[in-house]
Order: sequence, then structure tokens, then C-alpha cells
Amino acid sequence: MLYAADNDDLFPLYENFGEALQVSSEAVLLCPLTQEPFEMNDWVAGKPQGRIENPGNVVLFFAGNKEGVFFRYTSQRAAAAFADGSARFFKEREANELTWEPTFAPKKP
Repeated sequence: MLYAADNDDLFPLYENFGEALQVSSEAVLLCPLTQEPFEMNDWVAGKPQGRIENPGNVVLFFAGNKEGVFFRYTSQRAAAAFADGSARFFKEREANELTWEPTFAPKKP
């Protein structure tokens, strides 16, 4: 959210999101359980934060990779951060209820 606020309301680009976020420690970008990097949802990358519809359901980052989500946490859950700044765990059956390809409100004149 801070990144978007400093960058014309745009989320970072997928190609360099780790570098663009300027985190204090690279460990922030790693899953604490697996030490694998979090993946950014490339459907959101470079898009305007303020125009995302239903941002609390739009996945921004998740534990996984391009091939899929990792359901490795307690009770076979996965971790995700959402476009509204929230984060939570979800089960595999809930993954289809999340928004992976968001819609955007029209740009206001």
C-alpha cells in the first residue's frame, strides 16, 4: 500500500517487485515456514490500487510460485496478502472464491 501511495497509485511491476518494495530485509519476502519467496499475482502488477474492485478479496502476494499455491501451513492452508493490505490463511477449497484476475473500475474523468 505504501508503494502504491508513492508511485501514482500503482502496484509494483511483477519483474522487480522485490527490489521495488525496498524492504528492510529480504527475509520479509520469504515464507517463514519454507524460506521460499512469496509470489506476486501478476494480474495485479503495475495496476492502479485505487481502481481494484473488492480489494479485500484480490490476491496480491501468496505462498507459491507460477505453477500454483503452496498449501503447507497448519491444516493444509496457504498464506496470501490482499490488495486492501490484509493477510490471511485459506484452504484449497477456498482458493476459487478468491479473486486472482481482478476487475478494475473505470478511470474517473
